[in-house]
Amino acid sequence: MTKSLSDFQRVFLLFVWLIAFGIVIVLGLDPRARSSNGELIEVWRLFIPLVVAGLVSLMVHLSNHLK
Repeated sequence: MTKSLSDFQRVFLLFVWLIAFGIVIVLGLDPRARSSNGELIEVWRLFIPLVVAGLVSLMVHLSNHLK
């Protein structure tokens, strides 16, 4: 059983994930972030594991919280 997070930790984690998703969205919408053949630059692919890890950790946290 894990120790529950304090309010400060929850807010901090929320800000971290919002910043990460914001970066992904900005890179996805920025036409300068596209190469000549229309594919997104490699930086975009670096954030995909971050997003997946965030969703997995959120699902684990929610499943532990609902028990």
